[in-house]
Amino acid sequence: IPPSLPRIYCAHLPSVRAHYSGPARLAMIETDGGLRTVLCTTGVQQGDVQGTLLFSIALHSVVGTVMADFPDVMASLYADNISLTGSTDSILRAAKALEQALLEISLSLNPADSSLYIPTFHAAPAPPQVYTDYADRCERAGETAVPWVGQGGGVKVLGFPIGPADYVNQFLQRKKAAIAHELACVSHLDDGLVHFHVMRLCTNHTLRYTLRCLLPESTQAIAREVDGMIWEAFQQHTWGEGIVAGQAHDDALIQFRLPSPQGRFGVDPLESVAPAAFYHVTSVALRVLGRSAFPPLQMILASSTFRASPFMKAYVAARNLLLDCGAVERDDLPDPAQPNNDDRARTIILPPLDEIIHPPDPLGPEPTSIIPDQHDLTLLIRASAQHSPRYHASTLSHDGEERVKHLRTATVPLAPLPSGPQGASLWANYPELALIPSGVVNHTPLSFLSLPTGPIAFPTLAWAAFASLTLGVPNPRAPAYACGCHLDRSSGINHTSHDHTCQ
Repeated sequence: IPPSLPRIYCAHLPSVRAHYSGPARLAMIETDGGLRTVLCTTGVQQGDVQGTLLFSIALHSVVGTVMADFPDVMASLYADNISLTGSTDSILRAAKALEQALLEISLSLNPADSSLYIPTFHAAPAPPQVYTDYADRCERAGETAVPWVGQGGGVKVLGFPIGPADYVNQFLQRKKAAIAHELACVSHLDDGLVHFHVMRLCTNHTLRYTLRCLLPESTQAIAREVDGMIWEAFQQHTWGEGIVAGQAHDDALIQFRLPSPQGRFGVDPLESVAPAAFYHVTSVALRVLGRSAFPPLQMILASSTFRASPFMKAYVAARNLLLDCGAVERDDLPDPAQPNNDDRARTIILPPLDEIIHPPDPLGPEPTSIIPDQHDLTLLIRASAQHSPRYHASTLSHDGEERVKHLRTATVPLAPLPSGPQGASLWANYPELALIPSGVVNHTPLSFLSLPTGPIAFPTLAWAAFASLTLGVPNPRAPAYACGCHLDRSSGINHTSHDHTCQ
């Protein structure tokens, strides 16, 4: 273990010592049921949380060395998933060299689990001659040929589907089905707040990544369907049945979607995420490709055919949508010398396409082509009543607006800390109090919704009561007058809070 390991990683040292200060003992169960212990002294140890990273670093070195001999082939890696892009003859030779190099580190390239996709022939009923010749050579050598994907097929590169529209749509439908399965599995959780967090993770890990490199025209319909599935799953777990359609239902859906600082539950609508994610990641990809030394890519980026492709048309459409929602181009910025331009620093600026693809002169002025953050772009779309009418705060009813008004982030003055031993104890136990300026704090009543639950427990009935009160909808799980109180309703006392508390 290097003694110069940065202090910030000190928390990892016990794990590093546990895995690498001596041989790991692996328990092997024999076919006859017997137990055998094997001492593992080399390589990444099983159970090491850093194993995937260390494996990727080692694999990158091996693959990079091999691919240096094939400058006309591009290799894309995601852990142990490798994709080769280039001419058919070149990638087959590169795959053969890569297979031999991997054997030196006890890894194998499995042709049976691989596939060859040639876009030009995706509609052809039979493979091209170049593939037939390759398959014949493999057969004569007693080797397994990489399968051709066949008519209407495609491949996945870094987890994204590449192929005709039907292949991409089937991929998205499988993603939606996987989310439906996950939602059904987590529906049995007893704690409402835990269910709420896990339900949100179903979309974060399963669909959001896919939204980033597929055309919004392909993903937004699926995103809209998944948004509906998430809302239905929330209703079913919280109340056991859907709340009756009407203004209260519409208000609750809006409050469920919008950010916590605005008094809502903060579940991002994926329909709004899709164009923001596509624009952001495509911009980053174009910038990386524009700075690469891969000649075929440079030729593609400079071609008029690429600029007129459906992919780039979708990119321009996403950019125009963001401009409609309030983003600006640099030439449209107000003069910083003019007074009352405080909004300039908060303005989202979209760099021009040519500035993204072509790197600026290193000797010139500091580049301003900063690609905006995806989260900021998503919030921009959500704040647009034109493009997010179903999730916009402006469509709340008067009752809904009054309810969430008290749940928004507010500046709250703090009472003076007590002096003497009691005050000293507070300062010692809560040093973060020293960071609060001028005795005030920004308080968000629903902020705990976006934090780990910790010791907070919300059994289903308690969560249903909380969600009903916060979202302003009836609670079907709670019978009327559950407390058994017989209050005189003719008096001037406001019984609403009493009823909510009892339920």
